[in-house]
Amino acid sequence: MKKSVICVLGLVLALCMVMSCQKGKTTKSENAPKETTSKIMLSTEDSMLCMEVLGAYQDYKQSYADSAREKTEMINEDAGEAYLQNQKHVDSVLNECLILVRQRNYDRLLSKLETERVNFYSHPGNVIDNEIGLSIIFNKLYYQRYAESLDSFYIKMLPIYKFTELHMEALEMMGKERHPFHDHMLKLIEEAEGLK
Repeated sequence: MKKSVICVLGLVLALCMVMSCQKGKTTKSENAPKETTSKIMLSTEDSMLCMEVLGAYQDYKQSYADSAREKTEMINEDAGEAYLQNQKHVDSVLNECLILVRQRNYDRLLSKLETERVNFYSHPGNVIDNEIGLSIIFNKLYYQRYAESLDSFYIKMLPIYKFTELHMEALEMMGKERHPFHDHMLKLIEEAEGLK
């Protein structure tokens, strides 16, 4: 059982790193974006939720990040350096995203989150509750973007639901209690697969 848990975790981490590398080198953070009119509009509550979730991603312990980097080095010597570079990159992207939320520029926020989603998954702040929060942000932004097309909404959300469910499954295999949202996530996946 212990070997299978380590194997699953290794596969999840390796998948994140491979997907991150396939996107090519990540670009350096741009200067603070200028305010523009956004077609996507969120309520003040939803905007506060975005700030909360993105802030939670920034609130990780460096000791945890160092431990995760060491574990990735066990898989591949170069993976530790890639993990560290991704950590720094996502930290910068988080600052950019917070600026976009304050500017209410949700179109650019969604674009940035789409581009960086896989990088977020291999960031030390990607604990399961933060990842669920990120899924909720995508849900709110995509629901606004695809208000006229439920099929398009679910096509966009399905990979996000599936990855979060995989994360929950891996935690259970490690002996953690079943996450209270796990069954709900399975229902969302079933619904999305039925409509895509």
